[in-house]
Amino acid sequence: MTPQTQRGASATATSHTGTRTRASRSTLRGSTGSASGLTRAAGVGLRSWRAVARASRGAAAWVANTVTPVGWFAVVVCGSGLYAGFAWGWMEALAVGSAAGILILVSTLFLLGSKLYEVELTLDDDRVVAGESSGFALTVTNPHRRLILPTRVEIPVGPGLAEVTLPVVLPGGTVTKHLELPNLRRGVLPVGPVRAIKGDPVGIMRRTMEFTQRRTLWVHPQVVTLPNATIGSIRDLDGVPSSTIVSSDVSFHALREYQPGDPQRNVHWKSTAKTGVLMVRQYEESRRSTQAVVLSRAEADYANDEEFELAVSAAASLGVQGIRFGRDTAVSVSPLIPEFATTPPRQLSTLPATNIHGLLDAASGVQRHPRGARLAQTAELTGALVERMSVAFLVAGTGATVAEMQAAALRMPVDVTVVIVLCDPLSRPRMQRIGSVDVFVIALIDDLMQLARRSIR
Repeated sequence: MTPQTQRGASATATSHTGTRTRASRSTLRGSTGSASGLTRAAGVGLRSWRAVARASRGAAAWVANTVTPVGWFAVVVCGSGLYAGFAWGWMEALAVGSAAGILILVSTLFLLGSKLYEVELTLDDDRVVAGESSGFALTVTNPHRRLILPTRVEIPVGPGLAEVTLPVVLPGGTVTKHLELPNLRRGVLPVGPVRAIKGDPVGIMRRTMEFTQRRTLWVHPQVVTLPNATIGSIRDLDGVPSSTIVSSDVSFHALREYQPGDPQRNVHWKSTAKTGVLMVRQYEESRRSTQAVVLSRAEADYANDEEFELAVSAAASLGVQGIRFGRDTAVSVSPLIPEFATTPPRQLSTLPATNIHGLLDAASGVQRHPRGARLAQTAELTGALVERMSVAFLVAGTGATVAEMQAAALRMPVDVTVVIVLCDPLSRPRMQRIGSVDVFVIALIDDLMQLARRSIR
């Protein structure tokens, strides 16, 4: 073979190999592209299927919320009537089914339209006292150029429901309705959101349009103003000294050199004259002892709801008295005992007692509970977890016997003065003493004020 022939064969081989290599790469790229296309197609199909499923679920939810029981009856009559008419030639059934179908079609026309109203819900007062009346104003405005037909509006008020029928609202017109809520019971009542109800006169279809306006109405317990004196005895009227050093207080600590900004009234002139350096007094910060109010919310400690409401009012009155006159106050309520347990967790349930509004707002939502800890258990937790306690008021109903009240008092620290407030609407108000414990028996919340005044004379 000549060199030219060898170079030609080599070129041919190279060319042949290169051709095969290019063909192989081309085939690989084609396979990869097909796989990518299939993956993209599968992804598009999956997303489409999910979109259809979401739309189907939404449509099913809309139908379930829109079609009333009367509407489902009309659907059954329509379907069965049309089937009997076309399958068996029963003309009367065909007429009934057709009429039901037309009625369903017409009823859907009443659902057309969007939220045409502008609604404003205003409470007369967001905080009232139990037994009083309150109200709210509903203002509806039509901002459009077409009138709005009469519509029924629902306003949830706690567990109840207030209904208002709005008249025709002209373009640009405003309608205001005022509703009264008489003789409110203690609690936290959500008012709203306002719901406009659209539907046909027959009641086949019903569409609810919700306006996202919600207000909260706090119905406070009844409280009385107690005298500016502590029921029982506070052992440290000037406070308990702490390790915190301040420039002015009652408990003297030491002397130090004067620094700019120190009050001149704290200068100790005798030491200044002896040392020739201006000396001032230092004091230990006095921290006042705590007045505790313990409210049992165990169902077993009360005979009925009336006793419990009286107990909440008494506990709130005692807490408000402590806050009003600047005392450190702790208001504790019964913790819940876990299911299948006999003792509550070592955690105290308290109401905020830093300001009067916060305490009364929290007291509005207190309810008795079948698994609430008894008075003695709650008193034991309070005695263990509340620091620097001097006097404790234990509030319960007639379900707490004398033995249980004594047990509750014994579970408090020995140096704490205990006063028991027993709520019994059927008993004569009186003040008595069981051992070393004062017991106030009240039938009305005003009795607590009278007994408190009598006890401090």
